[in-house]
Amino acid sequence: MTIYTSYHETTPYSREFARIWEFNTLQYADDFVCLTTKEMPPFTKGQVLNLNHNLGHIHTLLQNQTKGLSGWGGHMATLAMIAYCSGKDFIFKESDCLWVGDVIGQLYKDIGEAKCVFGKKMISPPEMSCSQATFLVLHDFIPQFVSAYLALPDDIYMLTEDKFVELEKADPTNYARLSIGVDRERPIPESGPFFIQQVTPSEADLLCEKGLISIPQRTIRLILGRYGDILQVAQKMPPTDTLACSKKFSKIATELFPHIELIELDESEVDLGAAIATLQHKYPKHRVVPCQQNGQPEERTLPFRSYQSFQEFYATI
Repeated sequence: MTIYTSYHETTPYSREFARIWEFNTLQYADDFVCLTTKEMPPFTKGQVLNLNHNLGHIHTLLQNQTKGLSGWGGHMATLAMIAYCSGKDFIFKESDCLWVGDVIGQLYKDIGEAKCVFGKKMISPPEMSCSQATFLVLHDFIPQFVSAYLALPDDIYMLTEDKFVELEKADPTNYARLSIGVDRERPIPESGPFFIQQVTPSEADLLCEKGLISIPQRTIRLILGRYGDILQVAQKMPPTDTLACSKKFSKIATELFPHIELIELDESEVDLGAAIATLQHKYPKHRVVPCQQNGQPEERTLPFRSYQSFQEFYATI
């Protein structure tokens, strides 16, 4: 089974949550397909297609009165046709959405004799007309679904949630609603199945503490050495690891390795013992590994020892 999603980095937490999303998704499916804009999520599996362009969030389109599809609508329709061409049902799971319990089983149960099933109306804030964080379209209905969706007005005239409701009104026999939530609504249920969107760090921790989801352990590689230390260690780091270093070295680390997630330590935390204690307190579910420090025999000598000398050196090559 394949899950389909679209990723756009909105906050510093997006990359951290992407790992949780991937871990959660692969408990239900063998594979996933992700369309992304300019930012590449830190996935270790799945099929990621970088479009290198962002159609824009609906709020941006509304502000600028830009016609056409928003990024969500464009990606959703594209993913649906990828699923169709792959001979699969289209199961969409937003990149900020987690599943608890047998959500897939509930999708196929709630669809009944229909061809598409999506979320019910929200009765509490934000009171959207429906939920789209998780939905299912059966394979043979995908072309009809996409065609009908694209025939509706531009997104600035009809929100994507309202489009799904309009599709249901026009063809009620082929559309059904899910019996589960909670999507953006709160509070969080005590048991599944349910799907939950726009999960905050504290909510992810709460879901984990209650045993509703699992969070993958992350390795934080702590480096308090010089630029040579950062280069030598970061070159060999897997993409799922995180680099922790002082603010003094963070700029060069970001420039050399923009794909690696970075934790900046305050100057008061540059002592090795203090840095380890701080990271273990802030990230109790993750493993902190002190890496190569100054003075170790394997340290690689480089022709720069300051950010200015680094810039001067790389300007010549």
